[in-house]
Amino acid sequence: MTLEDFPLWQAGFAAIRERPATQRAYALGDQMKGRFDLTTDEEARKVLFGPGAKSWSCV
Repeated sequence: MTLEDFPLWQAGFAAIRERPATQRAYALGDQMKGRFDLTTDEEARKVLFGPGAKSWSCV
């Protein structure tokens, strides 16, 4: 299944994507990409997920 299987949901997401606040949020996210590596930056992880956040281990 894909989003195309649900035209009403697809239309809803498209409407949200067009909102000015959503566009500003995506633009801000693009500016922030690459500033933090949450796999190695423990301080950034604590700020984002709280002090009790566990370390990630993908292997």
